[in-house]
Amino acid sequence: MLITGSNLNHINQLKELLHFVFHMKDLGEFRHLLGIEVVRSGKGIFLSQRKYMLDLLHETNMINAKPFNLPTEEY
Repeated sequence: MLITGSNLNHINQLKELLHFVFHMKDLGEFRHLLGIEVVRSGKGIFLSQRKYMLDLLHETNMINAKPFNLPTEEY
């Protein structure tokens, strides 16, 4: 379960209640969620699927494939 919000006191109260009722534990800040990497900075939150794409390239044996440009029309 992911809990987020702007009021840390409310978040902590909710986590305590959940822990009491469901015997849950806090795993800390998350870094990956459903294949999405989450990076926090002073400017905000950055979401990336880099790890997912690298895993996909490994699974399909395309990790060493070279990128190339596709012809596109200019508007």
